[in-house]
Amino acid sequence: MPSLPGLPAAETRSGSRWKPLLLGCAALLGLGLLVGAGLAVYGMFWVMTPGAQAPTSVVVGPSSAGVVRLNRAAGDAGVQALFRRFMLELQHATRHAGGRKLPAWLEALQSWQAKQQSQNMALWLPSEGTLSLERGPADEPARPVVALNFRRFIRPMAFMFEQLAKRDPKVRVQRHAGHEVISFPHGGGLCFADSTLLFAERVEALFPVLDRLGQPPSAAPLLGDLQRLSDRWDLAGSLPNRDAAATLLAALLHAARPAPAADQGDDEQEPLADDGRDALLAAESLRFGLDVRSADELQGMLDATYTDADAAQAAQAALAAALLELQRKAVAADLRLTVTPRSEGRELRLEAQLSGVEAAISRWLADTTARAEDANAGAR
Repeated sequence: MPSLPGLPAAETRSGSRWKPLLLGCAALLGLGLLVGAGLAVYGMFWVMTPGAQAPTSVVVGPSSAGVVRLNRAAGDAGVQALFRRFMLELQHATRHAGGRKLPAWLEALQSWQAKQQSQNMALWLPSEGTLSLERGPADEPARPVVALNFRRFIRPMAFMFEQLAKRDPKVRVQRHAGHEVISFPHGGGLCFADSTLLFAERVEALFPVLDRLGQPPSAAPLLGDLQRLSDRWDLAGSLPNRDAAATLLAALLHAARPAPAADQGDDEQEPLADDGRDALLAAESLRFGLDVRSADELQGMLDATYTDADAAQAAQAALAAALLELQRKAVAADLRLTVTPRSEGRELRLEAQLSGVEAAISRWLADTTARAEDANAGAR
């Protein structure tokens, strides 16, 4: 081969030997970059997508005493607005703890950052959730079993929980039906069934749920009634059991308790006499729904079924007294509560609307922060 002008023939042959090597290195570098980009895309896909998920209704079994379902939380405008408002007010209360006043420009910057953070936090809202009240032994009350599905971050969250549990000597990790079940020291249990989060107050309640994965639901009538409610309400519940219905009505009565008078210490009064309380709690079944209309307005309904029309009318009369006290407490908190109870045959129906929620959240967080600061100051 003739040499290039001014270069020996040996140097020309050496350059021709380096050319394939350089091309090979470039090809390997390109392949490495391509593999790296593919791994990055896959990693992002793994983090941001949930993967295979079971329907949360899997927690409803033949021993269910009632079901509560959260529907469309991650995609509902009202739920997202309420959640973002709560996060903004929480950040505002924390930022102003101690009465520190910031310059106007810095206050505006922090408000903008808080708004961005609250929008990102909304990504953690579940796409759906179901709570089933599972009956235990005869002498024990029904215990909750919960299933939640998330749209994002569930796979890294599952990996983190499982790794931390394996390193904690107080936590027991066991396998059942091909899934790792985490048992906490005080009796609760948690499991990631693929990308569905399961939690139970008693870890034993998770085992039949895992056994039901992939099978048709065993409580179809209960789930059918709940689905009809979920089509209308963000949060819906069906309690076809007298004990479960009485528990929810008792919670309503507890919320309606009058505030204690100054000379009575911390003792709260009951809003109803014993006969009125018994009449209200005698419901044979109960259904309820809650709709988050916006960050400032909630709507709800409650339907209770009694043995006959007379029992429903007695329950309505008892409920009217409790609702009067509940409205007084709402006025004291600058909330606007409108409640309409009526009885139709064996049914007692209650419709409610609550507004002024945004301001109430702000005041509650400010009061809570102030009490915490006073307690810390007293401790010092």
